[in-house]
Amino acid sequence: MTSVHSFQPNWASPPGETIQEIMSEKKITVSDLAEKAGIGIKFVNSLLSGNAKITSVLAERLADILGADSDFWLNREAQYREDIERIYKGLSEEEEEWLSKIPVKSMQKLGWLPEGKTKSKRFLHCMDYFGIDGVEQWADRQEVHYGNIRFRTSPAFEQEDGAVAAWLRQGEILASRIDCKPFNKAMLHDSIKDIRSLTNERDPEVFIPKLRKICSESGVAVVVARAPDGCRASGATKKLSDDKALLMLSFRYLSDDHFWFTVFHEIGHLLFHDITNVHIEGIDGENDLKEQEANTFSSDVLIPPEHNESFYKLSNSYRSVLKFSKKIGISPGIVVGQMQYREMIKKNHLNKLKVRYSWEGVETTL
Repeated sequence: MTSVHSFQPNWASPPGETIQEIMSEKKITVSDLAEKAGIGIKFVNSLLSGNAKITSVLAERLADILGADSDFWLNREAQYREDIERIYKGLSEEEEEWLSKIPVKSMQKLGWLPEGKTKSKRFLHCMDYFGIDGVEQWADRQEVHYGNIRFRTSPAFEQEDGAVAAWLRQGEILASRIDCKPFNKAMLHDSIKDIRSLTNERDPEVFIPKLRKICSESGVAVVVARAPDGCRASGATKKLSDDKALLMLSFRYLSDDHFWFTVFHEIGHLLFHDITNVHIEGIDGENDLKEQEANTFSSDVLIPPEHNESFYKLSNSYRSVLKFSKKIGISPGIVVGQMQYREMIKKNHLNKLKVRYSWEGVETTL
C-alpha cells in the first residue's frame, strides 16, 4: 500500500491561505486580526502571503482567535517551510543542463508554460509539461513516445531534441481534446480526394476545420502548433493509441505549396509506414527511404502521374501554370511549388501565385 506521506506536490500552500479561509468564515477583517493578535496590519498581510513566520507565541494567539490548537498552526508553518525548501531548492548540475536545452522562453511565449521567476519554478513547470518527475525519467519517456527519433539515452541531449520534444508534447496535449473515430487506413486513403479539394481554399479559418473533421473520421487528430525556437519541424505523425493517430503541422513556411505538401507527406507515413514510429518532416533525413516514399506519395497526390507529361511541358509563365492548375483542380501555388521542387524553375520564380498565410490567421483556428 502506498503511504499517504509519499505524495509530494509541486506547490506549497502558506498557512496564510488557511488563516484567510477561517477569517472569511468568521467574518474577521485584517484590522480585527491585527488588533486581537496584537500585531500590525502590515505584519498580518505578510503573514497571509507566507512571508512572515508563525512563532510559538503567535500560534497561541491564532488558536485563541481562529480556533484549532497551537500545535496545528506550528505544524502548518513547519510543513509550508519544508515544502518551500523541497520545491525551490537549487537545481543539480544535471538538472541545470537539462533545463538549458528546453526552449522555456519560447514555450512561455506560446502559452505552453506559465511564467516562472526562478529557475526552480521553470524546472518544475517543465516537469509538469512533460509529465515526468525528474530528469532521470526523461530518456525513458522519449524512448517510449518518440523512440525512432533517437534522443540520447541520458539526460544530456542536444538543444534541438528538447525543442522537438516540446513541440510533439504540445501535439499530444492538443490531440487529446479532439474526438476521433477509430483509426482506419482504408478510410483515410478514401478521403484523399476530399482533402485534396481543400487546396483551392485560401483561408485557413475555412480549410483547417474541414481538414480536421475529414481526418477525424478515419481516426487521425490533426493538430496545428507553432514550432518553438530550435525546432525545424514542418510536420509529424505518431501513434497516440490503438485507435488514434496524430498528424501535426507547424505551418513553418506559411505558404500553401509547402503546407499541403507536408499534409500529404504525413498522410503517406500514416498509410504506408509503421505508425508506432514517429516521423518528422524537417528533422528526418531526406535520404531516408521512408521520407523519399512519403515525398513521392505527396507529389503524386498533388500532381497525379497521368498529368506528368503536361506538367513537365509547362513553361515558366503565369498563364501556363494557371491553366494547368485549373485543369487538374489544384491551387496554382502548389503547381509552382512542385515545379521548384522538381527543379523545373528557380526557387524565386512565379512565387506570386503562392498563397501566403499569417500566424494571426492560422491561430484563430487553434
